[in-house]
Amino acid sequence: CILASSAGSGNGGELNITSGDLNITNQSKIDTSTTSSGNAGKVSINTNTLALNTLGKITSSTTSSGNGGQLSIAASQFTINNASISANTSSSTGTASNSGEAGTINVNTSNFIRIKNSQINTDSTIGGGGNITLNTIKRFHITNGKVTTEVQNGALNAGNINIDPEFVVIENSTLNANAFGGNGGNINIIAQHYFEDPNSNVTASSAKGIDGVIEIEAPDIDVSSGLLGLPK
Repeated sequence: CILASSAGSGNGGELNITSGDLNITNQSKIDTSTTSSGNAGKVSINTNTLALNTLGKITSSTTSSGNGGQLSIAASQFTINNASISANTSSSTGTASNSGEAGTINVNTSNFIRIKNSQINTDSTIGGGGNITLNTIKRFHITNGKVTTEVQNGALNAGNINIDPEFVVIENSTLNANAFGGNGGNINIIAQHYFEDPNSNVTASSAKGIDGVIEIEAPDIDVSSGLLGLPK
């Protein structure tokens, strides 16, 4: 485990990790979270390949009035299986004025992003949701996973989700930018080929505010048939 977290009023520390290949597995974690009024710290990872498996975790979250941190990943390829990345705020008391906002997650790879049985979240109970950017040159592929930037209560807006590869494949998965009293976030996907199976859910709604916009810019869009014959 690599920790720079804080249990008091101070901010979480900043972690900068440079590695040839990085494997986070068996409940190991990178954590710059806070449990009081301090803001969560930044995490920056620059590596060739990043594998996050078997309950591994990268988190820069808060459970009080502090803001979530900024998580940045640069790699040639990124796989996450049965693991999680989060920059959430989960304060259960107070109002939006004294509750922190979720942090941001930025992943940029030169090859692919593969998500399986995992979650990437910048959610908030009361504060605003954070933005998630998942960019890769070749393929974004999610199976049985969740990418969410939601606000469960209060009047603040959800964050935005941006995805920009050549291929997008969404199987039995959820992409949500939902809000309660504020506006839903926007989901922007730019790709050459977009495949979404019928069991998946892409939403940017609001219970009381204005729904967000889902914009899929791809010359080849398939949201109904099977996913056979896709690139491995």
